[in-house]
Amino acid sequence: MQAQELPVLPHQESALRRAGEALNQIRPDAARDLDSAFRREPSLIGQAAEGKTDGAVIAMADEHRVRLDPEARAGRFVENWQGLARERAGGDQARADKATMRMGAMAESLRRDPELAKALERRAPELELKLERGRSIQKSLEQSIGIGRERDRGMSL
Repeated sequence: MQAQELPVLPHQESALRRAGEALNQIRPDAARDLDSAFRREPSLIGQAAEGKTDGAVIAMADEHRVRLDPEARAGRFVENWQGLARERAGGDQARADKATMRMGAMAESLRRDPELAKALERRAPELELKLERGRSIQKSLEQSIGIGRERDRGMSL
């Protein structure tokens, strides 16, 4: 429905919730992993609707692995960050602004995931960061995209 820009009806929402609850009875957080897999690879939705669920099952297992492994989450974070950095550099100001907002949200998310932050510290060069002593990876990422208090230090009138 969303792909066709149609509203999700109450009975559809209820059915989705019940299906998610049933899936989570089989394996905790399975619905979350499936949702993440579908967001990452939308073509799986059509395949699953046609009864071809192998791809969705494999993608769910991969999302489960990424969710539990800080190093895998770091790899995914770096991949997404680099893609957004390319969008920022692409020349389209509206897309660049949107990418910057998403990058800011990604940096902010590190407050809730200290294991990921630690794993990212080891991958700072892939994020084109030079970590300064005493500064968190989150603050370094925010500064790299011009977010935070350091942004206008010395530049104010």
